Amino acid sequence: MTPGDGSPDDAVPAPLAHAIARLEARASLTVRVVPVAGTGRAADTAAGRRAASTALRAVHSTHPLVDTHHPDGRPCWPADATGSIAHADGLAVAVASRVAGRAADRAGCVVGIDLERSGALPADDAAVVLAPREQAHVAAHDAPDHEATRVWAAKEAAFKAWCEATDGGLGTVDPVDLLVDLGPDDDGLRPVLVHATGALAAPTASIGPLTGWCADTGAHVVVLVSSVRAATRGAHHGVDGIASAATTNPSAANAST
Repeated sequence: MTPGDGSPDDAVPAPLAHAIARLEARASLTVRVVPVAGTGRAADTAAGRRAASTALRAVHSTHPLVDTHHPDGRPCWPADATGSIAHADGLAVAVASRVAGRAADRAGCVVGIDLERSGALPADDAAVVLAPREQAHVAAHDAPDHEATRVWAAKEAAFKAWCEATDGGLGTVDPVDLLVDLGPDDDGLRPVLVHATGALAAPTASIGPLTGWCADTGAHVVVLVSSVRAATRGAHHGVDGIASAATTNPSAANAST
């Protein structure tokens, strides 16, 4: 993994760079991370676009990221690619993937990413965004704030993936309908499975569940997910045997740059 475009100001925390490199290799997807220059929404957006642009170049997209947004705030990815962007704690991260014919292949190439500061969601506050079974899982964990944040990051990554795949057709989403399970540590990465239920089931039926990986450096959490049907990674990708039950709404702003 090459942070950003390799320029001197592209230094990112070494543990995060290492974790993203391992996510890339495990998921067979292209991810780029850059520091945010400045503060505020505009700085986050600029860094997100920069990360996305370098990821698009890395997958040999023939077009740059379009400099407009959909009405719901999502970035306009070029016709031959799809992707996802996240930013937190002065950093921006993006994943990109080529698609053969985006309109026809949208449901077959689904990716989502989220970046959070480790422990950013206190377990005591997580009751409003996690289902009862998830709350019990978090409460039983030896680091509940960190586990709550990991589960929430998985929800955010999945929301972005499904939102892009349905062209913003999810409507208002209750996070309880994003059912997340995190598997046991697998050489420093934890497998992720996300099912859509409730009101989310119908608009995502053609896509199916999402699988991926969660990395936690102790300072940052990164979750990368993609469609089971889009996955060609074999035994390393997927979390067979994991079942889950996984309220604020994942916002349109979180799906945008």
